[in-house]
Amino acid sequence: MDYLIVFADLISSTEVAVELDPENYAKEYIASFNWSVLRAEEFVRMRIEHAHPRLHFEPAIQGVDPRGDEAICFQSIDATAGARDGPDLVASAVAWAYVTKLFWMAAPYNLRRIVKHQFPRDIAFGLHIGPAAIVPCTKKEAIASLHINMTKRIESEAREGGCSRIFASVDVIEKFQEWQYQIEHVVPKNQLPPLYYTGFEPREPLRPNTLKGLSIPVELWELVPEVFLPKNLPYLFGGVGHLVDPNSVAGVMAKGMAETFFGTCFFHGADNELAIKFEIPGINDPKTYVDTWFSALEGRTRLFMGEPWTLFNCYFISCAFIHFLGADGRDRKPIVEELFASAKRAWERTRSGSE
Repeated sequence: MDYLIVFADLISSTEVAVELDPENYAKEYIASFNWSVLRAEEFVRMRIEHAHPRLHFEPAIQGVDPRGDEAICFQSIDATAGARDGPDLVASAVAWAYVTKLFWMAAPYNLRRIVKHQFPRDIAFGLHIGPAAIVPCTKKEAIASLHINMTKRIESEAREGGCSRIFASVDVIEKFQEWQYQIEHVVPKNQLPPLYYTGFEPREPLRPNTLKGLSIPVELWELVPEVFLPKNLPYLFGGVGHLVDPNSVAGVMAKGMAETFFGTCFFHGADNELAIKFEIPGINDPKTYVDTWFSALEGRTRLFMGEPWTLFNCYFISCAFIHFLGADGRDRKPIVEELFASAKRAWERTRSGSE
């Protein structure tokens, strides 16, 4: 049986463990990660279809298992199933990785870093498809295969990525491209989700001698934003640009992301022992949290120069938070426009430097 396998791992978690005492490490850093992983799965499985009935994934990724500073998910891909099943499952996994990084960047731990003028910490992802078998006599369902190790190695390579740090093998890429082809034939181009305006670029392959049992090189690809490619420019402000429009498909999706983000309270208090510990004084409600986010970003886009993916993430998150604020978010639009322009400039510099 073939399985889609996904690994996620916090980058520099050992360094953070040295910096923080065990309680803060667990309740602020690890808790922010676990919360991001699970809320992103909820969004991908339950929220996306509200934006457009044809945008839901069937099947969608499920059973994400956070384990301290990493998370794993595996799901069988039945070769005899419907034509949409494989591409939908793979696209949902890419979406989960994509949204997890959005939630993680805006989560309490990283917001505290941005407030202090520190660059947010990141997560590496590895996605792969390969044969595996169920392990009997375990409390949780588990699989075993060389391809588990291969996926973990792909995730390790992603730490050195130059953009999203979401790496995948070529079999994943093929099914993701199938999903893009299918979705553009059922959803108008000006209503396609931001995920459609991404693509994978080749990276240095995984050599046979880097993993026992690996007899041939494994092609590695990294997820990158493609919103400013010439083929997408005519539709840019319909898909990505319309994140700021609350009535567009992208805007509805952004609002759903914010509602998911704040749907599980993570504010620390005596009556909420399981909440994430958050140490910026005065933040005890969603509106104050959003205000802190925009205050932290205002005038600080230089912190992210040379990082178009990070700037895009800030743009997406900010659009979501504006929709969450409603009328109170209108005065935040100049910050969003600055983020969008900065992301475009950073992307153009990156592309010109690679040519």
